This record gives sequence, structure tokens and C-alpha cells, in this order.
Amino acid sequence: MPRFSPEINAGHLLTAITILVSVAVLYGTQAAGIETQKEWLKRHDAMLEKHSANLSELNSHTAGVEKVIANFEAQFKRLEDTNKELSKDVKEILRHTSGK
Repeated sequence: MPRFSPEINAGHLLTAITILVSVAVLYGTQAAGIETQKEWLKRHDAMLEKHSANLSELNSHTAGVEKVIANFEAQFKRLEDTNKELSKDVKEILRHTSGK
């Protein structure tokens, strides 16, 4: 059975250095990835704010258009009512004039 040797040799040092370098590379890679994701999130957050402002402006324009449409509908209804009244008046006039 092999006996445990408390001596540190070159193989041990190489293994330890390899592990430390690997951990440092992984940490650096993840840190760079996190920074890249932060920048991506900042850009997209700015885009979302811009789109939100555009939607707010569009909503205000839509409300204005809805008011115009409601106005036209009310005017059309009044015009229809006036037309009905004029039609009644014309019929009444024709009834009186044709009877003579």
C-alpha cells in the first residue's frame, strides 16, 4: 500500500497553479459576461423607455382621434334628425299644395 508523502513536489505545484489559473480564467470570463449583460440590459432599458414614451404619445393622439370621431357621430346624428324633420315638413307642404 502506498504511503502518504507530506512532501510537495513539482507535480503538486503544477496542479495547484493549473487550478488557480482555471479559476481565475473562469472568474474573468464570467465577470466579462456579466458586464456585457449589464450593458445589454442598459441599452434595452433605454429602448423600453423610448417605446413607453412613444406609446404614451400614441395614446394621447388616439384619444384626440376618438374625440373627433365622437364629434362627427354627434354631428351626423343631428344631421339625420334635421333631415327627418325636413322630410316631414316637405311631406306636409306637398300634402297641402297638392290638395288645392
